[in-house]
Amino acid sequence: MRSMRFGRLGRCAGAFLLVGIGAATAGLPSRPAAADVVPPPAGAVVVGVASATCPAPAFATIGAAVAAVPDGSIVYVCAGLYAESVPITKNLTLLGAQFGVDARTGRADPAEESIVSSPTGEFTYAGAATTGVIDGFTLRGAAVPVGDDDGILAVTNAGDGYTWIDNIITANTTGINFRASGAVPTLINHNRITGNTAPGSSSGNGIFFTSGVASNVTISDNAFAGNRPAINTTGVGDGVTRSQNLTIAGNTSVDDGNFVALFLAQHVEISGNTIGRTNPNDPAAGSAMFVSGGNDDVTIANNTIDGGSASGVNLNNIFYSANPSSGVRIADNTITRRLNGVRVAASSTAGPVATGVTISGNQVRDAGVGDPVSGPAAGGNGIWLQGGAQFSVTGNVARGSVSTDCRDETTGGGTAGTANTWTGDIGVTSFPAGLCAGPPAPSITGVISATSVLVGGSLHQTVTVTGTGGQPGTLAWRLLGPVAPVSGSCAGADFAGAPVLASGTLPVTGDGPYAVPDTAVASAGCYSFTDTLTGFAYPTSPSIPAGDPGNTALARTAPTPAITGVISATSVLVGGSLHQTVTVTGTGGQPGTLAWQLLGPVPAPHKGSCAGASFAGAPVRSGGALAVTGDGPYAVPDTFISAAGCYSYIDTLTGPGYATSPTIPVGDPGNTALAGPRILPVTGAGSTIPLSVAGASLVALGWALRCLARPRRPA
Repeated sequence: MRSMRFGRLGRCAGAFLLVGIGAATAGLPSRPAAADVVPPPAGAVVVGVASATCPAPAFATIGAAVAAVPDGSIVYVCAGLYAESVPITKNLTLLGAQFGVDARTGRADPAEESIVSSPTGEFTYAGAATTGVIDGFTLRGAAVPVGDDDGILAVTNAGDGYTWIDNIITANTTGINFRASGAVPTLINHNRITGNTAPGSSSGNGIFFTSGVASNVTISDNAFAGNRPAINTTGVGDGVTRSQNLTIAGNTSVDDGNFVALFLAQHVEISGNTIGRTNPNDPAAGSAMFVSGGNDDVTIANNTIDGGSASGVNLNNIFYSANPSSGVRIADNTITRRLNGVRVAASSTAGPVATGVTISGNQVRDAGVGDPVSGPAAGGNGIWLQGGAQFSVTGNVARGSVSTDCRDETTGGGTAGTANTWTGDIGVTSFPAGLCAGPPAPSITGVISATSVLVGGSLHQTVTVTGTGGQPGTLAWRLLGPVAPVSGSCAGADFAGAPVLASGTLPVTGDGPYAVPDTAVASAGCYSFTDTLTGFAYPTSPSIPAGDPGNTALARTAPTPAITGVISATSVLVGGSLHQTVTVTGTGGQPGTLAWQLLGPVPAPHKGSCAGASFAGAPVRSGGALAVTGDGPYAVPDTFISAAGCYSYIDTLTGPGYATSPTIPVGDPGNTALAGPRILPVTGAGSTIPLSVAGASLVALGWALRCLARPRRPA
């Protein structure tokens, strides 16, 4: 079967519709453009006109080269325009001047492209060709096609293992029209496939499975735009024979009539694709995912679909109704501004529309907004089941729908009298009532790690989330500052226009505390955390405003304290004691520790003076530490002096908030004392006699007087 041609199917069926391509590259990932052509690899047969970038070409046309080279050859086609339709009758690797260069963005200079253009199609596999590589070309349809003008046509043989990558395929009847047996995987990757709507029997398809199955095919990381549809899996078209093992992942689609029209396919994964419209209410848009009959084991998951006047996902049995789809999972997609989010149409026959269907974890917002919706029957529904029985609808969130967030028009023994089971779904409006629960009402509170911090320190925050109902969200946080304090306080500080010192997001999985990480504070001033919680299921986004007292801190410059000391006496007698008073200033009220030691005794270098005394290696007579709570005098306790010599205090003030650690050095005159022996004043000869000498004299005198007082014996 050559093709299955579609006219407009209508919005209810997600029609394959002709659209413009004015924004074909909108929203595509950024990638550097090729600066020059890519030179031919070693051993390749070169085609083109000799130039600096086309060394030693062996053929002037691609067709001549393909006809002449043996099977398995590599043919390199230099940059230039080749107005020819090339039959590929051997298994070849065809490389354009941009081979290996992603075609999704960049590639804007036609002079650096190998452009193949023909009114009857560019590359056609025929004869003995059953596989091959086409990499790095621009395949451009002719202004006036003759018959079907396809960029790549591979339907004659049941080939497999094709690799079609890095090509710009545009303005053809069909971009790629093929079948593949699936014995070896086929890869379609990094292509830009746009506006393939030229007249012909299969007009409008970006990629078209036809004339047989296309199995074991990966269509990944391509950029589609302006096709109708981007991908069509009709295949044999007999309603029974299915293509197998399809992966459609990571693609972008802008203004395609449909992204995927899925028929007659088994074991299919459609995931991680981004589908959008330049006009979010474009009436020409068909359903992004049009899933009709003959499919089995299909997963449509984690796609982002935005805008368009038809459904995000439309499950129906309009085509191949005798073989309804089964095992369809529609999960975790984000769908916004579509006419409907997920729609299951009523069966077009007496049989089921589909079987074994699960619809779970999808997020649908603003269904029907901006569209001409006259009532639920015209659209504006988030999750909408017109048909189906024993479907599982669980964990979906729909909000902002023009008609109904959750709608099930079936009847039976399921939830709220429907034929299906709805569990854990959230929506404001339901028909019938009871399908969806109301949305949660979350709130957040925060506590900053400290309301006062020194410059050089850090701040963090703990945010407690409540009322989420287990629905996920995102906590966005920012730390603003510094701004000037008001009279030394952050109360009333103005954070309007304040610089953002740090910011980030935290995933919220439900109620509980969430830790905002540390941020170093390098400047003095006021700082404040501001936080906002958002989530698809949340009708509001609670926030903590900047300047909230519990989430604001004053950062101060670290103080530079000073200490001075005064010893109790600069001379003391052995047997006496010494102490010290240390005066602390400049702490800014920050706490610290005063460590002190009294060193000595050491010999006095001069009689009666400790000036110049060396305390190197001096014994520590006593020592200790005093808690400093701020500025003021601190008393170092008494130390008993038991030996003569020089003594000196040494003190050091430390604190975690101090910029410096001031010290009173050993030997400081005001904190050094000389300890000498006790003195007994003795009068006579105008001298002072040391107590030890005077004591000896008194003892001698006592013995003399005793002798004089004793009576004499007679002679």
